[in-house]
Amino acid sequence: MLSSPSLLRRYRRELLLLVLAALPFVLLLPPGLLWLYQQGWTWVWALTGAVCGAAAFMVRRSILRRAAEEIAAQAAQASPASIGWGPKEQAAWAVVEAQALAAAPLQPSKDLWTDVLALLRGTVDAVAAHYHPGDAQARYRLTLPELLLLTERVAQDLRRAGLRYIPLAQHVRVSDLLMVKDLYDAHGGTVKTLWTMGKTGGRVVSAVSNPGAALLREVGGILMDKAGDAVSLRLQGQLTQMLVREAGRAAIDLYAGRLRLSDEEIRLLAAGEAAGAATDLAHPVRVVLTGQVSAGKSSLLNALAQTVQRRTGISPSREGVGVLRLDQPDRPQLVVADLPGLGHDGRGETALEAEAARADLILWVVSANDPGRAADRAALDTLRAQTAAAGVPLPPVRLVLTHVDLLSPRRDWAPPYALDGSDPRPKAQAITQALTAAAQDLGLPPGSAGVAVCTAGEPWNIDVLWHEITVTQTAARHHQLDRLNRQAGAFSPAETVRQVTEGAKAVWRTLWGTTE
Repeated sequence: MLSSPSLLRRYRRELLLLVLAALPFVLLLPPGLLWLYQQGWTWVWALTGAVCGAAAFMVRRSILRRAAEEIAAQAAQASPASIGWGPKEQAAWAVVEAQALAAAPLQPSKDLWTDVLALLRGTVDAVAAHYHPGDAQARYRLTLPELLLLTERVAQDLRRAGLRYIPLAQHVRVSDLLMVKDLYDAHGGTVKTLWTMGKTGGRVVSAVSNPGAALLREVGGILMDKAGDAVSLRLQGQLTQMLVREAGRAAIDLYAGRLRLSDEEIRLLAAGEAAGAATDLAHPVRVVLTGQVSAGKSSLLNALAQTVQRRTGISPSREGVGVLRLDQPDRPQLVVADLPGLGHDGRGETALEAEAARADLILWVVSANDPGRAADRAALDTLRAQTAAAGVPLPPVRLVLTHVDLLSPRRDWAPPYALDGSDPRPKAQAITQALTAAAQDLGLPPGSAGVAVCTAGEPWNIDVLWHEITVTQTAARHHQLDRLNRQAGAFSPAETVRQVTEGAKAVWRTLWGTTE
């Protein structure tokens, strides 16, 4: 541990800088107070302080009236919900918000660390109870690797915050902090006593020499203290709520299974490089093209790829699931799975059930000139029910309306068309109405994104579809992350055998001192 002289020598330049910067202002205080006393203006200074204190008191009342709402709004803005959370995570975040709004500001005290731990424990327990209702051991429904990964991420966040916000954090050693603590424990009480005695003596001298000014000064001091308490309470409230929200965010990631893999493990799995990684895990977003027979899926794939990839036609294709990697300049990398058509021989429904479990985005292709969409709705409803029963989120679903050139008036095809209601042409109105009808037929939420395209002749609106895919990519990647974490959390006999083998090898090397 560093001694006090060594610490002073180490930071002597910093201390000298502080002294030189503060000295001119400190030296002004004694002569300034003496001059005020000689001129008889001490009461003016004290009255000004009292007036300012009264104004501060009124401001304090205004602050307290709006403190709760503003603290909640500012803390929520500083710690918003994470992008890409599913409905269950959003519901858990509502629990965290309730905890944050109910949390009282943490007051400085000897038991501050105990209060912080109790607050964090209550937040974690609330999230754990949300994910495991009625379970007395809900807090412990996690694995050791998940707990260690959470500890690692929290430590990294604290390190980044320390380097960014704490002055000299990279220079002050733990031994320095321990030395300061020892000094405070040894002399802190004495210093506080001397400081209190000095303040009391000064107040007594002031009261004897100028009672009126002393009274006004005391009133101003009380009012200023109240104003300071209001500001302090506001800051403490914001910090408390931010602390609850950050603890809640970490707990949601933990109990939702988002900490089964580290960032590096996710990257390796997504690239298919880790040992035993499934072959379907591709780093680009995996897109599934589905829809009825002759809806235009293969033609749409050809338009996206800008070259012929799948044969097209009215008769059902027997090629099965076709997987293609799209890697074009200035566009997202995609792995596209083109499925057999729905509503024909059951192969499309079977393929959709298998591919949806590996999909990050589903493009549901619907023909504009075919009103029979019962097969589409049945397949989508089945998929919704299966994912809900399994407790997993459904990949983002986007509607793609094809064959819009065949809508009435059929001969009137003169793109481009504006589909925001500003284009008065009958064809544009027909396309807009067909998009709305198709979304309703599939049971998609009102206002959900849908893109109308034409792949016959000169393709139209394919760039808009690419833009929609790009916008949806964030949600698709979050779904991919959840999918990878779920797969990592599933029991794998092969992974278990590998762990047993590696453990046995480690024991063998320890016992026999070998390196192989």
